[in-house]
Amino acid sequence: MRSTIDQLLLAAMLAASPAAAADIKEAAPIPIGDEQVQKIVLSGPIAPGDADKLKKLISDQGGTIVALSGEGGDYSEALAIAKLLHETPAMTIVEDGAACLGPCAIAFLGGTGEAEEELDSGVARSIAPTARLGFLAPPLALPDSGLTKQNAEEAYGKALATVGEFLRASKDYSLDAAAAADVVGSSQPYLVNDAYRLAHLGVEVQKLAPPAALTLSMAKNLCQAGWQNTEKDPGNGVDQLMTKLNWKATDATFVAKTDYFGDGVEVKRTVVPFDSAGDDPDAGYDFCLVDQAKVDNVLQVGCRGFIYGQTLDDALQRARDFDGPDAGTYGEPDQDCTLPSGTEPLTLDQTTPQNRWALVPGKTPLDKIAQTLADYVAKEPAL
Repeated sequence: MRSTIDQLLLAAMLAASPAAAADIKEAAPIPIGDEQVQKIVLSGPIAPGDADKLKKLISDQGGTIVALSGEGGDYSEALAIAKLLHETPAMTIVEDGAACLGPCAIAFLGGTGEAEEELDSGVARSIAPTARLGFLAPPLALPDSGLTKQNAEEAYGKALATVGEFLRASKDYSLDAAAAADVVGSSQPYLVNDAYRLAHLGVEVQKLAPPAALTLSMAKNLCQAGWQNTEKDPGNGVDQLMTKLNWKATDATFVAKTDYFGDGVEVKRTVVPFDSAGDDPDAGYDFCLVDQAKVDNVLQVGCRGFIYGQTLDDALQRARDFDGPDAGTYGEPDQDCTLPSGTEPLTLDQTTPQNRWALVPGKTPLDKIAQTLADYVAKEPAL
């Protein structure tokens, strides 16, 4: 469990729970390509009635972006705002230098955008590298004096009801059980401050350009995130396996045909040995498939999944046939890459292929992701 100055400050601010209502107003539209997207700013502590105020401002044309900031306030109203944003749908952002803490962070999770499939929707929420997004379990609303067993039980019951309401809604916000528990299950602040936590809660990071090239370190990080997203150091097991199999990037990278990044887009595919399939040395291995392509001169990278191979040569042959005529439009891996997808509201880019935060180690701080990618490109050859 982390113990940082930021966490202590967050806990102190949330404990204060200011009583004033949030300031909710329409701001100048955000230009995105040829579009002018409605922007609404919600700042300050959330109070009862704020969801109705917000609803009156949101355009019925869709595509609204809500910029949130503030700390403290009413958790039940924050849940009402999250529900409104999800059902509208409307996208959410936290801007440069802003802080969205406690109830504000709960409301932020409602950020949703229309997906490519008709009548479908997907996560659409992002934060700036310098923003602070932090969660805390609902506090007990106890009186300042005259504490009795009855009002303590009432406060405890109300807090539990709020937690239960959030857990029931968490699936709508694309949170798994572990992520939902982290959001409301601890008295310690949960700050979204590294690459792992972006993925864990399905949040995009703003102004993160793709790297100029894909390197081996990036590919290994992507495979690790696709296998098991973690903040922990994965160790050197992949490197040891590469040595054991006499793996060389030049031999394991080849041109492949697939429509994964678009019709007729040629890709380079790298087969990365990732894990032994069992304790028996003859059990074979799990290999990660990483595709890369340039689309409009922008690097796109995708973790295509994990395949089994008795040997490296077996895996290379399977990788070459992965998108073949017998595999359908896309190949079928033995295990999918478990990477969340979403939309970055400020660009409206679907980030499924890139997953730029997955190209760095999970513990990389938000404001260090871009530099880490640049350092890889400067120090390592491109795949």
